[in-house]
Amino acid sequence: MLHIQGLLKAVSELVPNAEHRMCARHIYAHWRKIHTDKELQKKWWGCAKAPNRILFNYNRARLAQDTPQGAQDMMKTSPEHWSRAFFRLGSNCDSVDNNLCESFNNCIMDARFFPVISMNEAIRKKLMVRIQENRARAEKWTGTICPNIFKKLKVNIIRSGKCDVLWNGDDGFEVQVKETHRFIVSLEQRTCSCRYWQLSGLPCCHAISCIYKASKVLDEFIAPCSLCQSTIKCMLMSCSQLRAQPIGQFLICQGQNLQVLSRCQVGPKLREGGSLVRHQRGQSLAGLAQRLLAGCVENQLTMQEGVQRTQKQAKKRMHI
Repeated sequence: MLHIQGLLKAVSELVPNAEHRMCARHIYAHWRKIHTDKELQKKWWGCAKAPNRILFNYNRARLAQDTPQGAQDMMKTSPEHWSRAFFRLGSNCDSVDNNLCESFNNCIMDARFFPVISMNEAIRKKLMVRIQENRARAEKWTGTICPNIFKKLKVNIIRSGKCDVLWNGDDGFEVQVKETHRFIVSLEQRTCSCRYWQLSGLPCCHAISCIYKASKVLDEFIAPCSLCQSTIKCMLMSCSQLRAQPIGQFLICQGQNLQVLSRCQVGPKLREGGSLVRHQRGQSLAGLAQRLLAGCVENQLTMQEGVQRTQKQAKKRMHI
């Protein structure tokens, strides 16, 4: 536990405004080693997926009826890191597990054994191929909502049929579920007292029942990040940012004229005068050209220094 506490402290100091979530699946696996009864599984996950603290305490009380010690052991890891009830609002992400990172880690497993540069190049190629495949698949989607998001909405639409809605005719909605829970919904502010709508960006079953009660369109109340158009636009931006930079090339400046040269073209051009700089991996070619014109590039070669370096390299080849 010492290394975990040290990691939490380091994250809070380096990025104090970042939210630190933990994988609920791993926390449950550790908790299950002591509390092995499978009937407790649903109640534990009810605590992890409870969207507000009232439902969290309700599910924790149900768990404590079967295993009081298990309810105490569950709180050894702060629920702020693994329960939806304590997550911050505004991220449009209600995920309580680390499946996304685990999938990515499995995808780059082979590349991790390469040297650093080769590893990054292999990961870049994998991302390029995957993004292009997903973009081609996304262009065939029909409708305005992403398919996986629509599956979640279907579940909430079915649940909305069990909600009783009271409407004051303006923007006040009161939703009652099973005579045990009551929630307040505001369509104008896009909020529900259960917090799921604010947390995930998708209308909960209470909000959906109110939207249908007011005869409004469901698509208008979904976060833009869940729409097909936003997803395809994000993939287009990702592809443009992952294009390979030219490697092993040189920039030569003669007055205000710039040229990109290969290695074999450097010697003849340097004899005509000018300044030279090598383009390294990861550098922006346009930014390097602007700095070269401004005369502020470090490791810049003059004509004489370039000729001398070329002659030294030629002598070494002769000796070899």
